[in-house]
Amino acid sequence: LITEYAKEAGKKVGVITSVSLDHATPAAYYAKAPSRKQYYDIAVQGLTGTTLDYLGGGSFLKPDGDGTQENLFELAAENGWTLANTNEAIRALNADSGRVLAIDPNIADSEALNYEIDRVRKEEAGEDILALADYVKAGIDVLDNENGFFMMCEGGKIDWSGHANDAATSIHETIAFSDAVQVAIDFAAEHPEETLILVTGDHETGGLYCAPNYRDPQRPFIHYTTQSHTGAPVPVFAFGPGSDRFSGVIENIAIPSTMAELWKLPLHRPVVK
Repeated sequence: LITEYAKEAGKKVGVITSVSLDHATPAAYYAKAPSRKQYYDIAVQGLTGTTLDYLGGGSFLKPDGDGTQENLFELAAENGWTLANTNEAIRALNADSGRVLAIDPNIADSEALNYEIDRVRKEEAGEDILALADYVKAGIDVLDNENGFFMMCEGGKIDWSGHANDAATSIHETIAFSDAVQVAIDFAAEHPEETLILVTGDHETGGLYCAPNYRDPQRPFIHYTTQSHTGAPVPVFAFGPGSDRFSGVIENIAIPSTMAELWKLPLHRPVVK
């Protein structure tokens, strides 16, 4: 796992997602399991292992496992995690907070953050609901240290809205993710010589494309070709020292290996030259 490389390099590690903390993408950064549906076992690995220092966003799909297993929040407490599950507690996190489990206090269905389109509507109505960007800011405040840190942030509901062929929601989710990336960019501006930012996706969802609207060129038609994942190539945007190593067409497995090389660690897979 790339997070294991990060730990070997002496860095702190954080994982953030807008969906449940035991979902496929966040799980891939702290657990090893035969099936992505082994939610309880995946969460246990994250909470009892030594890889993670910050885990934030949604909650857990199976907090009590099969009903006879130990509650995950009790397990977290036993393993030295600080639970932050209010807006005030999450906004107050800092480098002295220890290992942090940040659970959104306004959790939506599927143990995920609110869809951004709903969060904005509720915010306009006067509610105080954290955005994905807030978890990135809190994570940086927790993880930043002299040895550096690795953080993965997933905008998981971009995928969900693609499956639903919901263009308006897809746009809002992408904006929310862009806002989260901006927090990282702002941090990089203060640490330009030591901050590498990568933005990519594991796949495209929905086969979204735009067709011209000859009656109103400023409002193109939006179409989907499927409700599933597609094989379309996904871009990799890189910014900061070492970003030139991520240009051109590369295999996804080259990303962690290249990062390990930048950290001057032994490689377990070939890197793109």
